[in-house]
Amino acid sequence: MRVVFSQELVYAATDIIEPWLITLIEGAVCCSIHSDSPSISKKDLMLAGRLSGDPSSWSHSGPFGLAWALFDAGCFD
Repeated sequence: MRVVFSQELVYAATDIIEPWLITLIEGAVCCSIHSDSPSISKKDLMLAGRLSGDPSSWSHSGPFGLAWALFDAGCFD
């Protein structure tokens, strides 16, 4: 089965997701700076998500969530 998305749908999804992701990463950078870490970690992203009050709960979205894609080395095989 092949799924094809229209270009408008891809642009709309990007426009919605990009500001949320940038805000989350900016918060994670602040958390890593606060903990004197040279790079952001999964716990920085999780803390930034919790501090933002975002109810999306991205870090608990199962085996195919954003946290899995960012931090599971096996997903890039």
